[in-house]
Amino acid sequence: MKKLASLLLLAALPMCGMAQSVDTIRSFTPRQLRRLKPGTREYLVFRQRTERPQYNTSAVWVREVAVDEKKQQIAVRQLWYAGDTLSNRQVYSLNSLRNFLPLYHRAQTRRSGLDAFNFLPDRVVGADSVADNKQAGFSMPHTAPTFNWELDLETLELLDYAPNKQFVINFYHPGSKTPPQWYEYRVVGKEKIPVLGGGQEECWLLKINYSEQNYGQFWVSVKTREVLKMEELFNGVMRYKVKLSTPAIPLSPRKPLI
Repeated sequence: MKKLASLLLLAALPMCGMAQSVDTIRSFTPRQLRRLKPGTREYLVFRQRTERPQYNTSAVWVREVAVDEKKQQIAVRQLWYAGDTLSNRQVYSLNSLRNFLPLYHRAQTRRSGLDAFNFLPDRVVGADSVADNKQAGFSMPHTAPTFNWELDLETLELLDYAPNKQFVINFYHPGSKTPPQWYEYRVVGKEKIPVLGGGQEECWLLKINYSEQNYGQFWVSVKTREVLKMEELFNGVMRYKVKLSTPAIPLSPRKPLI
């Protein structure tokens, strides 16, 4: 009986090992933050209705990451260029250089106006010191550190990827009425995708299931950790993001988008 019990215990060890491959992300370490390289990334973003593919929209997203060692902050500036000027968007986010937790977020379009938020230890509030802030009276409590979901592409660069790894991340979209939630991202394999010049780049496949019908999948470069491609289905709309290898738009336009 003792020998049988020992064999059963040994047989269970691999299962236990798999169960331990879950990272609950509450903050990031300096080692992980060094993976986020300062500089500019540009993405082509394409949306298409699954039942009516002739209805589609596209945009170019310019994302600049800057590190301020003196202030111990990471600034991420985004410019979204759309076909409709009402949808052009400017976003500015500040995160702590110590752990990548968000400090401040500001977004503006001509259609919806200006929204600005401060991230506090126990809640997200509208920044009442920002002029014309439509969300000045906003408040959303939270019970655990939450990450800014508008910076998901940058956040995914920081993760410790491995086969069968699962990451549980508390994300919140600033200003949303949906409270911060823990979302599970799973490494479902590896895949090589074609890149310019005729070569291929090996990527981690990272997947999130929003529901039975809705999902998102990311191709994360094994070499650079950057998200090279994303495919997402949400409520009948397919959305694709593809990282551009050559900058399509200058980072600092001569005229503002708004």
